[in-house]
Amino acid sequence: MNEEKSETAVEQPAKVEPQTTEPKPLKALAPKASKVKKAVKSAKKSKTKKATKAPAKSKGKKVTKAAKKTAKPSKVVKQGLYPRHPNNPFRAGSSYGAIFDAFVRRASGIRRDELLKLCMNATGKDAKHASYDMAVILSAKDSKTGPRHPSCREGFYVSRENDFLRLNID
Repeated sequence: MNEEKSETAVEQPAKVEPQTTEPKPLKALAPKASKVKKAVKSAKKSKTKKATKAPAKSKGKKVTKAAKKTAKPSKVVKQGLYPRHPNNPFRAGSSYGAIFDAFVRRASGIRRDELLKLCMNATGKDAKHASYDMAVILSAKDSKTGPRHPSCREGFYVSRENDFLRLNID
């Protein structure tokens, strides 16, 4: 009888549970945070080690860097297209100063459109922006200390006859 029981047990297949299609919880799918952190840290360390490797040292003389900080060079004033006039009240290298020097070169006077061309050439600006600077210079009317644009310094004035301009420095 014992033999019959064992035969029947062998003949019956083992129970296989059907696989379920239920989704696994999200925590089970994602790797543990501690493992991810360790992997990121090790990747960062390997990158910094590669980037900070010192170049191969030569057996020659040692090169040392100067520890002193050098002083910055002082600002060099550009030489203008025209020589600077001694009575120019504007800062050297400024657009107003360059226009004043160009205007002084024409002591007998100049037409407004010709002065604009000189201003464009002296300052390197386009017609629109050079005319703004020229208007500041031309705002000095009637006398050395008369009313003028706030940016226009005293010490000169411009006399006008229609479109003809003359700079007066007295």
